[in-house]
Amino acid sequence: MAVPETEPKTRGNTLRWAGLAAVVGLALVVGVLIGNGGGEDEPRKAAAGPVPAGKATSQSAQRPVPAGALYVDKDSKKGKCDDARPVAEAKSQSTPWCSAVKAVQLAPAGATVVLQEGKYPEIRATRNPEREKTVTVRGAPGGRVLVTKILAKRANNLRFEGLRVTRGVGLFDTENIAIVNSEIVPAGMYIGHSKDTLVEGNDIRDGGSGDRALIAQGKSSGPSDPGNENLTIRDNHFSNLSYDAIAVYTGVKNLVIEGNEIDNVIPQGKAGLHVDAIQVTGGDGIDIRDNFLHDSTHGLLVKDAVAKKLKVHNNTFARIGAAAVVISNAPGARLTSNTVWDSDSGVLLGDLEQIPEKTSAVLEDNVFDVFRDQGDLIKSARRNIIAGGGELDSRGGLIGGRPKFVNPKKLDYRLAPGSAGEGEGAGGKNIGSSGRMPAGASAPN
Repeated sequence: MAVPETEPKTRGNTLRWAGLAAVVGLALVVGVLIGNGGGEDEPRKAAAGPVPAGKATSQSAQRPVPAGALYVDKDSKKGKCDDARPVAEAKSQSTPWCSAVKAVQLAPAGATVVLQEGKYPEIRATRNPEREKTVTVRGAPGGRVLVTKILAKRANNLRFEGLRVTRGVGLFDTENIAIVNSEIVPAGMYIGHSKDTLVEGNDIRDGGSGDRALIAQGKSSGPSDPGNENLTIRDNHFSNLSYDAIAVYTGVKNLVIEGNEIDNVIPQGKAGLHVDAIQVTGGDGIDIRDNFLHDSTHGLLVKDAVAKKLKVHNNTFARIGAAAVVISNAPGARLTSNTVWDSDSGVLLGDLEQIPEKTSAVLEDNVFDVFRDQGDLIKSARRNIIAGGGELDSRGGLIGGRPKFVNPKKLDYRLAPGSAGEGEGAGGKNIGSSGRMPAGASAPN
């Protein structure tokens, strides 16, 4: 595995690599944030919504353990552990293995490995050609399972679920890896040049100064390297971060960022960092939909490389201290059914001159407080409300009036009855996003 020995450069900023080398022999990113989908009218395949803080592992713990599961009990709480046991014996809680690493190595294709309550050292995984079906590694129901870190090098077909990870996740050149319904606290996940990766239903929070929560990075920015492929970041809760929540760099093909809540992404003190809730530096097939971004310094930034087939649909951006959305060099971009409100700078389309491909955006059914087009970058515009300033070019596409929301003080930015834009969207739907509530909150009547 090619792990950088020096600090890689991205957008002129240094990615901060912490020295886990002394512990695991690798330079894993700690707190370094990593960073499909069809048309915007297609229903979501997963609509669980982001998890409230501290609730991710309990969702997994409620699922029953399947028959034939294999057990690991490091502290021998339910039976004396022994890593010399054959697979057949590890199917009983009274005769478990001791090591999660050993369990990952020995588990047959399609098996479930259950970690009993306790604190486990890092789980390392490598490629296993016999692991033709996904092996699930999960916490036991009703128990608190702490794992120092998860480190996968060229590993394949693994699903980690219902764990609390305390020193980060690193995926390097992996295939079909899922991190699901887990707590990653403090935040820190790195996904490097991997394929078919799922990050879903996790609570990812409390990142330190200069530490990204999730960063996905390819090996180069050249056109022959697609970087990460088929990366889905869905229904997670990112919170209390001082650097980017999701950062996807140097190439990605088929990126879905869907159904996440991202809040309180704010730089600490005078760090001088440009901090975004979501940052994507180009790619091919980028679908950003159904997310709720609020109470942060910046929202969505798509910049510094060509972003092909970009879709930004049904997102809510609220109480953003600077620009809520900035899009550059995105030919064929579609911005549909989004709500941007209570932001300082709203939405900006503005290309970098050194990149030849130019933005040609479709804007439909959006509510923006401010909008700016720095370069005639709109292909078409229909049924938009722009209420707080800025301009839409001579193509029109404006609906008059100011929107009214159900309860902005409680972050309910659905259009209120009688508001401008009510029923004026495509198919008689409301203009703007369908609205999202904070994780764990109940929508008002």
